[in-house]
Amino acid sequence: FAAALGIERILRGINQQRPLAWAAAAVLALAWVGFTPGFVSTKAKAMDAVTAPRRELLDVYESAPDHSLLFLQEAISSRLWVSHDFLYNPRGEDSRVLVVRWMDDNANAMMHRYADRTPYLIEVADGGGYRLKPLDRESPLRVEFSLGNAHRTTGENRPNPNDPARTLRVATPSQPAGWLLAAATARLYPGTFTAEFDLTISATEPGQPVDIDVSTESGRTILASQTLGTLTTQEPVRLTFSVEGFPRVEPRVHTQGGAEIIISGVRILETP
Repeated sequence: FAAALGIERILRGINQQRPLAWAAAAVLALAWVGFTPGFVSTKAKAMDAVTAPRRELLDVYESAPDHSLLFLQEAISSRLWVSHDFLYNPRGEDSRVLVVRWMDDNANAMMHRYADRTPYLIEVADGGGYRLKPLDRESPLRVEFSLGNAHRTTGENRPNPNDPARTLRVATPSQPAGWLLAAATARLYPGTFTAEFDLTISATEPGQPVDIDVSTESGRTILASQTLGTLTTQEPVRLTFSVEGFPRVEPRVHTQGGAEIIISGVRILETP
């Protein structure tokens, strides 16, 4: 009974306060009606600033000729599409326009893979917005590897006295056996290629201290190889090989130790 009286007092208090609640709600509603247009306008302007570059890029996409291959640079894709959804081709390889990610070492392979499409690079226009830059396939292909960025388990990098902008990869007789050059890769396409190694070898111990090769599948498949002894000629050592499909290939140099080896350049050339 006492509990019931308590509930009755609570309900009576709510009924007494209800007019005040309705009045407050009415004031809030009027304030919202007055505030909404300004809020919507401000929000729309903010959204427009975000979506305008996306619309400009979509306009470029729509203006591309049928059967185009559009390369989209990472700097544009990651800034406008965090999820990279612009790279999604809804009809797969049958899309009217095919959009692919621009990667320097993959570009030629992609253009050969889709040789029946006209390639363009999406780039930022001088006056703002975006434009399509026609691309030409590099033929014959020439890939020059950066020695300074290649992996190694022995040896060291030294500046090239003849060209300060370039790096030498050097092993001394006292340094242990290991990979002097590895993990510098290039994406190729069906055809015949030649790897050129610019190197000199001064052996101080009997034997043949250096193995060179071109591999794929992370070294599991050797496409061409040669074992070298003392080598003082200025002519590059050449390994010719053929590939099927679109593999990533890797020129490598392995030393067995006990020699001074100087690598000044490594490149892959397409054989006409």
